[in-house]
Formats: sequence, C-alpha cells, structure tokens
Amino acid sequence: MINLSLGHPILEPAATDPLVQAVERAVRAGIVVVASAGNFGRNPETGVVGYAGITSPGNAPSAITVGAIRTQQSTTRMTT
Repeated sequence: MINLSLGHPILEPAATDPLVQAVERAVRAGIVVVASAGNFGRNPETGVVGYAGITSPGNAPSAITVGAIRTQQSTTRMTT
C-alpha cells in the first residue's frame, strides 16, 4: 500500500498528469494507492463552499481518495 499526502491542482487531463500516471502504474503492479483529496471544500479566495475540490493524484481512476470534514455538530451515525 502507498499512502500519498501530496498533490497539486488539476491542470491537465488524468491521461497526461504524471502523478496520476504514477498511481495507475502502481495499481497495475498490484499496489493499493490511497491519496489525499486535497480538501479544497471552500474557495480559498471567497470562502464559499465549493465542489470538485479534489487535487491530483486524488483524481486518478484507480486511487482510493480520502478527505476530512468538519461535522458542524451534526448528528452522528448510530452503529449497532
């Protein structure tokens, strides 16, 4: 397993992004790749909640992409 806590804004298609291509090569070699999402849930300039805040290589088709959230004191899920 590889755990990647790095990234950059998506500036090109996944097919030509070097980080995405490295993730895809690792997965083809049998390695599970976990990448940070980038956590750009808000526009850094306006503070407005945004979408599509995942950075490269979290956009790799074969990556398991993870992120963090603030719950804003919402109700937690109950387990049995």
